[in-house]
Amino acid sequence: LPEPYNNLAVLYAGQGQYEKAKVALEMAIRTHPSYATAHENLGDIYAKMASQAYDRALQLDKSNADTRTKLALIQDLFDKGARAAKAPTILVADATPVAPLQASAPVAQAPATAVNKPVVVAAAPVVQAAPVAAVKAETVAAPAKVEPAVVPVKAEPAPVSVPAKTASLQDASAGIERATRDWAKAWSGKNVKQYLSFYASDFKTPGGLSRSAWEALRKDRLTKPKSIQVGLSNLKVTLIDAQQAQVSFTQNYRASQFKSLDRKTLVWAMRDGRWQIVEETTGK
Repeated sequence: LPEPYNNLAVLYAGQGQYEKAKVALEMAIRTHPSYATAHENLGDIYAKMASQAYDRALQLDKSNADTRTKLALIQDLFDKGARAAKAPTILVADATPVAPLQASAPVAQAPATAVNKPVVVAAAPVVQAAPVAAVKAETVAAPAKVEPAVVPVKAEPAPVSVPAKTASLQDASAGIERATRDWAKAWSGKNVKQYLSFYASDFKTPGGLSRSAWEALRKDRLTKPKSIQVGLSNLKVTLIDAQQAQVSFTQNYRASQFKSLDRKTLVWAMRDGRWQIVEETTGK
């Protein structure tokens, strides 16, 4: 379903996290390429990011009239959209209000045309196509100082399964972190079989080694020291999509005759119903 990603983007946009909002909307479009709302919201996010870039350019070169005009066009675009949408008619399913949106954006009350009572949603005024055309036809005077435009992002009615979808993303992140710590635990315990089971069959072995040669090398590294301790800190999980994630952390390795402190990144992917490592990189 694309709606959970769209509504997650609304939350990110309300917090000013436009890059994360863009990624969520791209996921919605990947899930459902003909989902028009996600395309529209993605355009608004790009407009906001463009506004920030133009504003930064003006800070560096205040005499750039072309940049000032472009920024003013975007400002005027959303100003007109806001005036045209004083009472936005966004309706959501009465049984499933998206509670977190109430604190992250202005409150709008929808007309009771599809449900028995208005439902509060965290959606800024919706920019319609007509105001955009009108802005392009107008000549905008360059103000002395142009503030970044506020991007209205339209929230779609959320299906009943939204909480479960959001929970599944949180569960995936927690599951990957747990798998990473179990991987380190197997390494510390010198459990070769369990340690190797964390690596997928399509794992990218370093240096072009064959899988069998790499496994033999890892087995020697695990069994040779009398003791091994692998500590993880500053662990961060980044979900690439529903089937892949990246985990970065600081690895504190201590063995009988050797110790090191490295920054490591593991790429996990869903393989046969479980998370497994497909790529491993290490850097100081």
